[in-house]
Amino acid sequence: MEKRAEWTSQSFRFQYSKTTLISTAQYRKDTLEGMVEPDGWALLDAASERLSLSARSAYRVLRVSRTIADLANAETITPPHVAGALSYREWARRVR
Repeated sequence: MEKRAEWTSQSFRFQYSKTTLISTAQYRKDTLEGMVEPDGWALLDAASERLSLSARSAYRVLRVSRTIADLANAETITPPHVAGALSYREWARRVR
């Protein structure tokens, strides 16, 4: 797990070396929104309605989705990335 985290960190630094970003938490909302594929938006919209997500919660799901996409070395956020972020959210809710 530690090696994968280091690889992801190096991959992120290489991918964004021409920017001042050092983590996905620093993405601007409009930049992050531009990385989501239409099917990803459809899934997030449906989940937001079904789970009554606030705008802040939906944005948090997008940030986690971007991290999952980075781990998969993907340029865009796809439905599996959004689904993964939603599943982490639900798991965290049950653990509390």
